[in-house]
Amino acid sequence: MKACFQNLVFGSLLVLGLLLVPEPSIAKINGFRLNGIEGLGDGCGLDNRIGKTSDATEHVINIEDCKKYSGCSLKISWSLQNQPASDAVHVVKVSKPGGACSDTDLTTLGDSCLPTFAVSESPITAYTNMSFNVLFDELTGGNCAAGTDLSTKVVIVIKELGAIAAESILFKVDLKAPLAPELEEPIEGDSNVTVVWKDPANEGEVDIKYHVYWATERFDDATKKAIAKREPAVTGRSYQVGSLENGKEYWFAVSAVDVNGNEGPLSPTTSTMPIEVLDFFEAYRTGSEVGREEGGFCFIATAAYGSYSAPDVWMLRRFRDEVLMTTSLGRAFVRTYYEVSPPIAKQIAGSEPAKAGVRLALKPFVLMASLLLKVPSVLGSAVLVFMLLLPAAATVMVVRRVIRRRS
Repeated sequence: MKACFQNLVFGSLLVLGLLLVPEPSIAKINGFRLNGIEGLGDGCGLDNRIGKTSDATEHVINIEDCKKYSGCSLKISWSLQNQPASDAVHVVKVSKPGGACSDTDLTTLGDSCLPTFAVSESPITAYTNMSFNVLFDELTGGNCAAGTDLSTKVVIVIKELGAIAAESILFKVDLKAPLAPELEEPIEGDSNVTVVWKDPANEGEVDIKYHVYWATERFDDATKKAIAKREPAVTGRSYQVGSLENGKEYWFAVSAVDVNGNEGPLSPTTSTMPIEVLDFFEAYRTGSEVGREEGGFCFIATAAYGSYSAPDVWMLRRFRDEVLMTTSLGRAFVRTYYEVSPPIAKQIAGSEPAKAGVRLALKPFVLMASLLLKVPSVLGSAVLVFMLLLPAAATVMVVRRVIRRRS
């Protein structure tokens, strides 16, 4: 009984050991060289990403290629460094996307390999400038809307002097487009609009870029090429479109582009219009009526302090950029401020008592700004704007009182 048990244990360990021994890998073809890949057929001049040249190490097919070259054939040219033995023969197999073909013999294909050979068993009579053709649709699977990111292998198997060697040419077939980004509220400037977006759906992707589209009318994926202008690809999450007409409505959308050149669908469109922003300090400094500045100044504070670089003005500018402009409600407040404050600022600039009164009224505003710069996320946007309105209202009251006294 004991001996039987020992034999059972020994047999089990032997089987386990055999399972753990790695299967010997097939040798690479000695002196193999890929000379190039050529598209055959009308309109089949391949994109460089497919790796047409002899020194190419990557062969990538994206959605655009899948559609563009459907129906084409690929001529794949290859060579050996030396003349093989007289008995040398070879076959060429093509896998299904995501599959593999057996490279251990000349006859086995396998379930994930195409059912027919690209090249049946043939002698190798020359060792340079050999070629064979494969159908492009066999590499892609024929369904450009598959939404998959797989690889197809073209396998060359050689038998020479009884030994098997193989080489695989791998085509990365990326038919998975990135998802649409999410637009945030655009920021209107003087003759420009800054488009802002976030992209949680594509966080796992690497080297994602974005295209900003814009037009003077609404557009979508079907009409964007005919209607919209596309800006160059960017890696950030914002982009300023310039040279726009103030007071004119523009429509904007963003798409994501992955590392293999697949462009995803557009985000929902949004519309806004650039607004003329009076640079009061520039007008005040030069004596001109109107100046311009992208992004706007703190008009009332600049007029009250007489300098755009005054410490309190600097604090208010930081508050505008780092707190207000980060929320939709805050940006709305800034836009309203840009519209109503220039006339008030002009009146303040002409009166020393008004300047002094406004500086006093702005002190609570400056204090609140310094506090919120430290903890801007503590208060909600609604509370924030409510607190903004208090010193703003006080400032307007001071200005009106001073103006009445002067009149």
